Amino acid sequence: MLAWRSVAALVGAPHGAPVGDVEALAHRCSWYSFAGSTAWFDRIAWDIGLAVVSPDWRGLAVLAASDTD
Repeated sequence: MLAWRSVAALVGAPHGAPVGDVEALAHRCSWYSFAGSTAWFDRIAWDIGLAVVSPDWRGLAVLAASDTD
Protein backbone atom coordinates (compact mmCIF):
# COMPACT_ATOMS: atom_id res chain seq x y z
CA MET A 1 0.00 0.00 0.00
CA LEU A 2 2.84 2.41 0.76
CA ALA A 3 4.25 1.93 -2.74
CA TRP A 4 0.90 3.05 -4.20
CA ARG A 5 1.00 6.15 -2.02
CA SER A 6 4.40 6.97 -3.45
CA VAL A 7 3.17 6.47 -7.00
CA ALA A 8 0.08 8.57 -6.22
CA ALA A 9 2.27 11.40 -4.93
CA LEU A 10 4.58 11.23 -7.95
CA VAL A 11 1.68 11.47 -10.41
CA GLY A 12 -0.18 14.15 -8.43
CA ALA A 13 -3.22 12.06 -7.55
CA PRO A 14 -5.44 13.36 -4.74
CA HIS A 15 -4.80 11.92 -1.26
CA GLY A 16 -6.79 8.74 -0.81
CA ALA A 17 -7.48 8.25 -4.53
CA PRO A 18 -8.50 4.69 -5.44
CA VAL A 19 -5.72 2.48 -6.82
CA GLY A 20 -7.45 2.28 -10.23
CA ASP A 21 -7.48 6.08 -10.53
CA VAL A 22 -3.80 6.28 -9.59
CA GLU A 23 -2.98 3.62 -12.15
CA ALA A 24 -4.89 5.42 -14.90
CA LEU A 25 -3.14 8.71 -14.13
CA ALA A 26 0.25 6.98 -13.97
CA HIS A 27 -0.28 5.58 -17.46
CA ARG A 28 -0.96 9.08 -18.81
CA CYS A 29 2.23 10.51 -17.25
CA SER A 30 5.68 10.34 -18.83
CA TRP A 31 8.22 8.43 -16.76
CA TYR A 32 12.00 8.84 -16.98
CA SER A 33 14.83 7.19 -15.11
CA PHE A 34 18.17 8.82 -14.45
CA ALA A 35 21.47 8.23 -12.71
CA GLY A 36 23.01 10.89 -10.53
CA SER A 37 26.59 11.99 -10.88
CA THR A 38 27.16 12.31 -7.14
CA ALA A 39 29.26 10.39 -4.66
CA TRP A 40 26.16 8.87 -3.02
CA PHE A 41 24.66 7.45 -6.23
CA ASP A 42 26.63 4.22 -6.68
CA ARG A 43 24.51 2.71 -9.47
CA ILE A 44 23.85 -0.47 -7.52
CA ALA A 45 20.64 -2.46 -7.11
CA TRP A 46 18.82 -0.07 -4.77
CA ASP A 47 19.78 3.30 -6.26
CA ILE A 48 16.82 4.87 -8.01
CA GLY A 49 16.23 8.04 -9.95
CA LEU A 50 12.76 8.75 -11.34
CA ALA A 51 11.27 11.83 -12.94
CA VAL A 52 7.56 11.96 -13.69
CA VAL A 53 6.02 14.56 -15.98
CA SER A 54 2.28 15.20 -15.76
CA PRO A 55 0.09 14.61 -18.82
CA ASP A 56 -0.23 18.37 -19.43
CA TRP A 57 3.59 18.79 -19.20
CA ARG A 58 3.17 21.38 -16.41
CA GLY A 59 4.07 19.21 -13.44
CA LEU A 60 7.30 17.47 -12.55
CA ALA A 61 8.01 15.16 -9.62
CA VAL A 62 11.42 13.68 -8.89
CA LEU A 63 12.41 10.79 -6.66
CA ALA A 64 16.08 10.03 -6.03
CA ALA A 65 17.14 7.50 -3.41
CA SER A 66 20.03 5.26 -2.47
CA ASP A 67 20.69 2.62 0.16
CA THR A 68 24.37 3.51 0.34
CA ASP A 69 25.73 3.70 3.89
